[in-house]
Amino acid sequence: MGEKEQPKWQAAARITILGEKHELESLSGYWFKPRKYSTIGVVKINGGAMKLRTNLPKGILKKLAKGMGDKEKDAQFTGKEAMKLLTEDEISQVMDAQKGDEGAVSFQKDILIYGIGEHGFDGDYNIESLAEELLEYPDVAAEMIEVIKEWNSPLAQTTSETSGTS
Repeated sequence: MGEKEQPKWQAAARITILGEKHELESLSGYWFKPRKYSTIGVVKINGGAMKLRTNLPKGILKKLAKGMGDKEKDAQFTGKEAMKLLTEDEISQVMDAQKGDEGAVSFQKDILIYGIGEHGFDGDYNIESLAEELLEYPDVAAEMIEVIKEWNSPLAQTTSETSGTS
């Protein structure tokens, strides 16, 4: 669609930040490749995560912090692990605290914007409008966010320099 070709150094650098092609289980026939967050992306996403944490009831924050231990430093503490620490009532409180919270939606949108490297979605989308559209489909967005977060965790492996981008 008339896109300008990237300089060679950018194409070579891009290969180092792209993950493996992920076939979406929630939307058969479609795929995407996660990418490492840019510096700007890290700042926006970390800021969004901090904002979401401050909206949680203090008792729940203390319980999560205690259960987290040193895992937060290693970025290995997942949302699934957090939910295992909470009672059903506490999970409801978390959901209520984030209900209608534009910060939660903005946080998810930023993860998609800065975490989608390539995709096989049809349509003429820029990444911002694609992210916004994806949020209309919770299962698809959740699956993609999970893959992106895994790719951006400190323990994620980089792709080899010889891998293709197709």
